[in-house]
Amino acid sequence: MKKLIKLFLFLFSFISIQVMGEDTVLETNLKTTVLPNLPKIKQGPNLNYNHNCPNCTPTESNYKITEANEKTAKLDSPTNKQTIELSILSLEKASVLFDKLAAQKDIPFAYAKDGCFARAHKMAMVLDDEKIITGKAFMQGRFYAQTNSGPVFWTYHVAPIVLIKIGEDINPYVFDPSMFKMPVPLAQWKQGLRKSPKSIFLAEYFTNRFSYDLFDKDKNLESYTDASINSMNTENAKFLEYLPH
Repeated sequence: MKKLIKLFLFLFSFISIQVMGEDTVLETNLKTTVLPNLPKIKQGPNLNYNHNCPNCTPTESNYKITEANEKTAKLDSPTNKQTIELSILSLEKASVLFDKLAAQKDIPFAYAKDGCFARAHKMAMVLDDEKIITGKAFMQGRFYAQTNSGPVFWTYHVAPIVLIKIGEDINPYVFDPSMFKMPVPLAQWKQGLRKSPKSIFLAEYFTNRFSYDLFDKDKNLESYTDASINSMNTENAKFLEYLPH
């Protein structure tokens, strides 16, 4: 909104300079229409660019949780047309696992500006050893986020996702030690990505744990690929070297 007001003022000044004081029709229109209405422009509502746009990606999650039993449930991801199986945990169990992940010396959580795909992949594999079925939550956009190690800019971000049951409610939670000190609900994680007014949300995708980066979001892989494991090890080792020793 401020940029729009500045544009109007610039146009008004530019026209005044070009005509060297002559009162043109356009200058008269600016004086009689734009300038008197600047207070109304400042108070105008935010535009909803998704209004009446069936193909636009919604800004809020539209996943569904189905086929729940004592140990697992399915999460439907309509954006990339995948259905993934996830473990159902108690909040207490999830917190213990989060602390174990955060203590991993071979995952560079303190280097948050890059490598989220490698960190998420390693976390998924560590949780595999704990017999926990995770997925990946991918968020795409322009995110000016605050992490535990400072501000960052991301064009997408990914972290492992599980389901947590509290009472009778089952909801997705994200493990992201680069941003938080505990498992957090998906909505809170997304809020952290979009906290800055400069951040722009474009799309969300949920995949199984075998997806490595955003290019895998539609592949529905059945296992970890050798290429992804090799890249994970290389990237994590590289970013660990960037941290102070």
